[in-house]
Amino acid sequence: MLSKQAISKPRITRTLTLLVLVFLTWHVYRHGISLSITPTKHAHGQSKIAKVTVLANSLSNSSYISRALRTHEVQNTIHDYRHFQCNTSLIQEASIPGRPTGTWSKPAYLLDLILSELSKPVGSRLEWLFWFDADTIILNPHISLETFLPPANLFPDIHLLLAENWDGINAGVFPIRVHPWSVTLLNAMLSYPLFRDDEHLEFQDQSALSNLLHRFPGFQMNWTVVPHRWFNSFPVNSVFDNGSWIYADPMDAKHFDNGEKPEPEKGDLSPWKVLKGDMVVHFAGTQERESWMVPWVKRAEMLSPEWSGPQHLAPLEARVEQFWEEERSSIEVRNREILELGTLERVKDRAKQKQLQTQESVRDIDLPAAPSAGGEQEA
Repeated sequence: MLSKQAISKPRITRTLTLLVLVFLTWHVYRHGISLSITPTKHAHGQSKIAKVTVLANSLSNSSYISRALRTHEVQNTIHDYRHFQCNTSLIQEASIPGRPTGTWSKPAYLLDLILSELSKPVGSRLEWLFWFDADTIILNPHISLETFLPPANLFPDIHLLLAENWDGINAGVFPIRVHPWSVTLLNAMLSYPLFRDDEHLEFQDQSALSNLLHRFPGFQMNWTVVPHRWFNSFPVNSVFDNGSWIYADPMDAKHFDNGEKPEPEKGDLSPWKVLKGDMVVHFAGTQERESWMVPWVKRAEMLSPEWSGPQHLAPLEARVEQFWEEERSSIEVRNREILELGTLERVKDRAKQKQLQTQESVRDIDLPAAPSAGGEQEA
């Protein structure tokens, strides 16, 4: 007959093994890595898309930024993406009070990578680079970057996709094609402050990019604006709270968005507001980034089915397909107007004037007729 001591040792061993497995599972999820990841199989080997990020200022040494980047690693593993990261400033730039340093390293690093790819044989090149600012968190790693790209057979001349908000374009996240056009654009961005030194660039490299895309004929027809939430969601529906810019302060609990559409009495849904199932959230303009990002990093690390999973793919893919079907004719109309008016800037100005005229016409229709001079209104 076996002794109690002999029976207890296997049980202790099994218990310890179970505890170790539980700890490892918690540790893996805590750091944003899924145990059930199945890498995507690409038809021609590794994906033809790669990610790019520069960490050239104080963000590079932040633990929460490191955790945010680990959320990218989950997506990279699932879809077999390379992620190029640069941890130093690449070019000399002027120091501007209140503005971050290292922003001009973004076009410099992208330019270097694209030139490197173009020097390779066509079949072995990357086709797109997907830029991500360091203050981005992948919420749903199951969404592939390929989902958003324009169908190559329908849009061979569209080389850049951008989101747009109240400040114009937002270059926090965007794909750019590996193409000579992109080389010319990035070169122009880098030289812009030198040859247009009389212009105020509010958002530095982003403002230079916007000016080039709207004012210079060589760039205007080869890019387009896409829905903001595709790959550039913001963590709130409104950046103002009773007239105050909420990003200037640390995030409090009421601004930790639950990913639902706002209630009707609280206003309309902004096109940039993060919703459950979105691929990424971007903390553009937040001055107290750690307080804003840490709760979202924790949420992303949980890989909750509410926020993350392949069940969100089908409706997204349907919306993307419909967008590109409609966008083809929109781009044709836009390009004809550019040829007519000279610049995209003038096209947008004319569109704004037409919109104002329409609004004035509606107001005129709604106003009651004025009483005739010297007479009384009929009852």
